[in-house]
Amino acid sequence: MAAECIMRAMTRILRAIPLPVVLLASVVGASCAAHGGPPPAAPAATTEPAVAPAKPTGALAALEPLLGDWKRADGGETHYAFAGDAVIGVSFSGESYEVSIVTAEPNVKTRVYKDGATEVASDAAPSAEGLTRIESPRAPAIEQAEKDFAEATAARGASGWAEWFDDKGGQWDPGENGAEGKRIEGKAAVKEYMTPVFSRPNFRLEWRPIVSALAPGGALGYTVGTWESVIISDAGKRDVKYHGAFVTVWKRQADGSWKVLFDTGDPAS
Repeated sequence: MAAECIMRAMTRILRAIPLPVVLLASVVGASCAAHGGPPPAAPAATTEPAVAPAKPTGALAALEPLLGDWKRADGGETHYAFAGDAVIGVSFSGESYEVSIVTAEPNVKTRVYKDGATEVASDAAPSAEGLTRIESPRAPAIEQAEKDFAEATAARGASGWAEWFDDKGGQWDPGENGAEGKRIEGKAAVKEYMTPVFSRPNFRLEWRPIVSALAPGGALGYTVGTWESVIISDAGKRDVKYHGAFVTVWKRQADGSWKVLFDTGDPAS
């Protein structure tokens, strides 16, 4: 498969493309070559990080003091984490949320997704102005949902992926060849969009969260973590093609379960 085809394959493989969803994304084109052989069973997903999150370096090193949890003057909360090679922020205010992904390309670039509906890019880096440091506990129920999300995807591909989305949930399509990015919304649209990705033989998208928290009020929450796109040979050897970071915003359902409200990501360089 050509590099551009893979990199535009899914939400958690965004931008070089990210997408994976967490967070994750354009559909693999028909010209992308498939690997032969039936896909072997995928390894079980895990919600435990393999290693402690790395620290930002280079142009992002100045943002290390920003990592963690913050209370805003308006009563909302903002959380920053480092995953892949991006600083990812998630802010909550009432029923609204905002996701930011900060990368160095090589200069700092920030992409902001307001309620997962629009993307605004700038050269401005986030700051702690107006924020007060707090400590938010991890959210085990959401991390379990993330694990179940990954296992459903491993078992049923695009159907398993889409069933974990809220009825109004969506993921970001960054566009390609100069096209403007857009939101893909609703289970049916998400499934259609991701079907070519997960139909590729021996392909696996594997991910795990490294941080999570609930929003004030507990109706929303988030996970940030890392993903790998993997080709598994007929002999069972894992070949990691790409890796990066994802961010998923979750919504509590009426029955107390959690579904994906928004998912996007960024590839590591």
